[in-house]
Amino acid sequence: MPYHLELALRFVKSTVPEFTTVNPTFANVSYRNLAILEALDKDPYFYKDKRYFATWYTLINTMSECPQTFKNYKCPFLAIQGGTDKVVSPMGVFELYEQSPLSEDDKDIIFIEDMWHAIWHDPEIHGLIEKVREWIDKRMTQR
Repeated sequence: MPYHLELALRFVKSTVPEFTTVNPTFANVSYRNLAILEALDKDPYFYKDKRYFATWYTLINTMSECPQTFKNYKCPFLAIQGGTDKVVSPMGVFELYEQSPLSEDDKDIIFIEDMWHAIWHDPEIHGLIEKVREWIDKRMTQR
């Protein structure tokens, strides 16, 4: 995150911690499945109110620091990323893959070009579940 932006965010967070922002529209850009969006809209437990500025600060700060930790990922992983994700950068998964010190046998990516952020709610989930199962099975037979 640019230093001047970080300073501005810290200033607002420390001077007005109760400051709230507009309602986020993450659901509209996360879920391609309209049935899920309708269900979330009716769900009384799905938080739809304004967010505190401190929450946004924490999210932005954490997301900007995440790539610096990729070199420390030493546990085998399968990263699943939608190519039309509007919440996080779809290219971040490739940075993780490249920077992780694991061998290629211990890390993998499933990148699906036309899937959104909430891929588990997309209609293609059944094919994706099978790919995840195959990845786990392969690792279990190698041990």
